Amino acid sequence: MEPGIYDRKGNLIKSWGDLTKEGINLERFCSYPEIKNEPSSACNLFEKYNPVKLVLPKSINSIGDCALAFCESLEEIVLPPLLDALGNETFSGCSRLKEIFIPSTLTFCCKNTFYNCISLERIDVDPKNALLSSEDGVLFSKDEKELIFYPINKKDKTYKIPNKVKRIDEEAFLGNEHIEEIIFPEGIEIIGLRSFQHTNLVKVYIPNSVKGIGYHAFAGCDNLETVRLPDDVEINLGAFTNCKNLEEINVTKTFVETHKGFVEKFKDKIKVDKTLDELLDEGVSFKEINKKFKDKNVER
Repeated sequence: MEPGIYDRKGNLIKSWGDLTKEGINLERFCSYPEIKNEPSSACNLFEKYNPVKLVLPKSINSIGDCALAFCESLEEIVLPPLLDALGNETFSGCSRLKEIFIPSTLTFCCKNTFYNCISLERIDVDPKNALLSSEDGVLFSKDEKELIFYPINKKDKTYKIPNKVKRIDEEAFLGNEHIEEIIFPEGIEIIGLRSFQHTNLVKVYIPNSVKGIGYHAFAGCDNLETVRLPDDVEINLGAFTNCKNLEEINVTKTFVETHKGFVEKFKDKIKVDKTLDELLDEGVSFKEINKKFKDKNVER
């Protein structure tokens, strides 16, 4: 397909050659990382034609910061087969972009390349890519130890994080309003800053393997009611800011002793879990205790 911009019927509106004649600054469009947070001249030019589909020429091997930001009519983009890098907020505000395919040659992708792409449902990666991988439309590192990005309009209500994942990157699930339940694997270690901010999670059970929860990791989760935290986690005091329906945070006595600042901030919500011996002393049966643990949203 000829490089250029197309309408919804597949008709070529303008070839790439004609677009460059009209004023696309290729140096700015392709520069990374020299050009920082400045929309390229392509943005305004594309808006004039309201493109639905954009096919980029094979000669382009990098797309710079904000290069296609706020191209609100864009629904589909065909990236060059030799693309090497995607910059900061390259597709930011492309509110109709639904899916994207990343070629095998890409070696660098900023964490917020797809920031505020509110219609994005899936990202697929060429299996030959040495840096990235994808599973069910979710973006991972090649070894699947990092969950990099979960599309903001992916519509699953429940998501089970793969067992290999050790780290959830910053802003990975930010703003996804469909997700209500996350099943964490035992073995995950880091939950990055703002990773679940403004999602619709109802309850969160953090496994004992988690060592760090970042700033605003669950901030603004209006539907969040119940949280369970492990003893040894390093947690930012702002992790649960503005969770207006949060009722209880379940912790152990050890957590209370070692996280006094957090406990003081959320003292009206802290609920100390009883030990196994305490439950047995109260006459709680093993069957009831087992059921309590099975109800938690963690893969054991």
